[in-house]
Amino acid sequence: MPLVDCSACGKQIADDAAACPHCGASAGRSGGGHGLPVWGKLLLFLLLFAIPVGILIATKPSEADLRQAVRDRGMELQAKGMMNPFALIDTPAYAGRFTYHNYLFASELKFTRDDEKVVTVASGQMGSITVAERW
Repeated sequence: MPLVDCSACGKQIADDAAACPHCGASAGRSGGGHGLPVWGKLLLFLLLFAIPVGILIATKPSEADLRQAVRDRGMELQAKGMMNPFALIDTPAYAGRFTYHNYLFASELKFTRDDEKVVTVASGQMGSITVAERW
């Protein structure tokens, strides 16, 4: 009967032994390995991490989406007879005061007021957009 080295303690054991008589470690030759190889584990981790991150980035609103949400909110207020600053988004004189900020998981549309204060007009993440009531 041929002898092989135990993978746990290094002592010699019988080739057909189910476990090492010295340390009790399983001979484990039937499976051929211990789970996924390292490269397989890394690939699995990257896929499980990359897919949710990709979805979060892909569902972030664009500048056009944010601008349209501001226009829609302005029309809602105008229909109620309320004066609002939302109409400024389409006014050429104020076009340079609106800036789009693109972050990893979110995006924002900001406006620079006459007093040079920068305020967030609209923000969005994961497909939802929030338009500020006052700015």
